[in-house]
Amino acid sequence: MTASVIRLAATLVLSATLAILGAGCGGSDTSAEEEWAGDVCSAVSDWEDQVKQSADDVTEQLKSPGTGTLAAIEADVQEAVDATDKLGDDLRELEPPDTEAGDQAKQQSSSAGLRVRFRCPPPSAFMT
Repeated sequence: MTASVIRLAATLVLSATLAILGAGCGGSDTSAEEEWAGDVCSAVSDWEDQVKQSADDVTEQLKSPGTGTLAAIEADVQEAVDATDKLGDDLRELEPPDTEAGDQAKQQSSSAGLRVRFRCPPPSAFMT
């Protein structure tokens, strides 16, 4: 398998996991499960904002390339990678509530690969 296919598969697994975990977002009750879900939603939202900003910045860089374009894109990609690492750390640090549902969440998050760290090479590694 090529590196890009592996990255795509890892991204899809992460996206599916975040969708499952994020399903608890919203509502006004403050049960332990909902507080945990709110913390998950907050972490995911912060990650999403940073990745979207990095993608927007790369798009802008590509619209008017110059001498510093590659370095700027590498920095933007690194910000997205750092945000993804932070999301993984944040999600691992969250302790699901001490309930049956919390135990299920622990099992699901472990089997979903939240303990996996994704490391991407810099964009220049793909350019010829």
